[in-house]
Amino acid sequence: AAQIVGAAGRAAVYVGLALLVSALLERETELRVSLAESERERTELESLRTALTAPELPVVDGIEIATSYTPADGLVAGDFFLVTRGAEGSTLVVVGDVVGHGLTAARRASYVRATIALFAEYADDPMTILRLANTALAERDPGTEFVTALCASIVPQRSTVTWASAGHPPPWDLDRGVPLARVRHCPPLGIEPTLEGTSVT
Repeated sequence: AAQIVGAAGRAAVYVGLALLVSALLERETELRVSLAESERERTELESLRTALTAPELPVVDGIEIATSYTPADGLVAGDFFLVTRGAEGSTLVVVGDVVGHGLTAARRASYVRATIALFAEYADDPMTILRLANTALAERDPGTEFVTALCASIVPQRSTVTWASAGHPPPWDLDRGVPLARVRHCPPLGIEPTLEGTSVT
């Protein structure tokens, strides 16, 4: 009888160990899958960060350009900037922010930035560019994740800055420490199907 009890006890231990090993192997598989997914997301976030804050800046006579990008949380958020050649000899500067953080916000920011870069070649009025970006965003991805953006067109030959804002704070004159102008802002991109606002020079 003692031998039977001993054999049964050993069998129970072996079964328990087998179950434990099986559970550990299953957990290891789940962790590997999770790690692979995290690595894919990290790689995509790094690619999006490069797209949102391209290090290549245009060289423009009469303008000294410098940029800095420091996300508040993680590798990248929904913040973006763009400096590119615009229509009619202008230089377009855009600063924007998508509500939210992480991969979804970064993807939306990347889409808006690419859309504005495309329109920059064909329109020199910042409000027109913001309207076109709003229409593209509303048609592609309507929802609650809105985007604030400031779009400024700089023409060094005329010493002018023309800008418009979609829910974003105005640009500042750092020499005087004041906003460039007080204007009524239109709503952020992605809220209304059409964007009403004006540019100011």
